[in-house]
Amino acid sequence: MAAHCSEAADRHLQLIDAKLRVSSASAQHSTASGFPGAAAGGAGAAVDGASAVTGSGEAVSKEMKDLERRAMNIFSKFKGLQPNIATWALSTMSLEDFIKSFGGLQGFKTMLKNMDDKLRQMEAAERSGAGTTGASAASAAAASASSADVSRLMEQMRAIELRFETLEQTSFDGCLTWKVLGFAARRREAKSGSPVSLFSPPFMSKRYGYMFRVRLFLNGQEGAEGSHVTIQLVLIQSEYEDVQDWPLVADVTFRLLHPRTRSDDVVAKATLSAQKPPAASDLSINASVTRFVRIDILEEKFVRNDSIYIETEVEPRPSEANRRGRRR
Repeated sequence: MAAHCSEAADRHLQLIDAKLRVSSASAQHSTASGFPGAAAGGAGAAVDGASAVTGSGEAVSKEMKDLERRAMNIFSKFKGLQPNIATWALSTMSLEDFIKSFGGLQGFKTMLKNMDDKLRQMEAAERSGAGTTGASAASAAAASASSADVSRLMEQMRAIELRFETLEQTSFDGCLTWKVLGFAARRREAKSGSPVSLFSPPFMSKRYGYMFRVRLFLNGQEGAEGSHVTIQLVLIQSEYEDVQDWPLVADVTFRLLHPRTRSDDVVAKATLSAQKPPAASDLSINASVTRFVRIDILEEKFVRNDSIYIETEVEPRPSEANRRGRRR
């Protein structure tokens, strides 16, 4: 693996560049077709159907543009990760797996071409007027199928973006220093309830270990609303949970860093317990400090350059299996 990563890094770059350029060009070609508004006149049902199709087409086009932007953003992240050969190898395999999920590069290109064909059929049906209920229904079905394809593609893209976030920002020693940017705006959003909480980048207890995120409620939770900040350490699903020891018990230390004096840091401790790995969207396995710091003190003493800094340390306790020496 080390030899392959060292010798094939440039080749990986070329393959990724070629694949993303093909995908981007196909998506761009697909979104080039416009969707004119429904022609005046005709039966009311046909007009409504054409309008519905137009709306669906515009939605698909918007998603395709967003998909293209995401693809180019991923490519730029690949460039930023170039110095790290090991990370490059893992990232390349992730992208290759993504392409393979469509049956390889040819399958990926075919899927994009099919979406483009469906969009063109919708446009042709409108232009030919076919202002009949049957044509509208067929176009609506094509729009629905295209939307499903785009949704699948977006889901795959989100998974890759999460992998990049993990590769770029994850620490592997059980410690995370999280810089929360734009504090004033985040505080306003928390007061309005949208969103209620913020999540840190993921981090791990060790390489191939347990994975966590810090969750921050800037307007409090569970009786602390409006008075205190609530903080949680959330255990999240990871690729390596099958080889971890369960149940898990971990000691957690949260530290709100003072901008000038370490002795003025706010420190709180908690314990995280989990009998088994969490489900994909399960946030219930957490260690929580409901009244972490008073909001007025936080705003007065800990905000600097519209940012705050939170340090989190996780120390899993030795399991019974480890005590017996079964696994280090």
